[in-house]
Amino acid sequence: MATERISISLPAELRARIRQYAADAGLSVSAYMVIAARAYMNEQDRARRAFERVDEARPETEASWQETHHLLHSPANARRLRESVAEAEAGG
Repeated sequence: MATERISISLPAELRARIRQYAADAGLSVSAYMVIAARAYMNEQDRARRAFERVDEARPETEASWQETHHLLHSPANARRLRESVAEAEAGG
């Protein structure tokens, strides 16, 4: 597999946080970023697959799918949505 080097510019505070998280995990910053990006992409793929099945069964869910996809696009929103669903399922 061919590889390509990429470069990103980050605010100093975010760069420091990423370096610390990578160090805590015993990883290089590059390895940490790749693992984090893959985890995010896998989460998005799972959400898309789940909603594709719903959309096939009920075409009227398209607007709901788009709204949920938008909410899941942000990691913070995705976390809050998962927490809300867990709370509702627990009866809270």
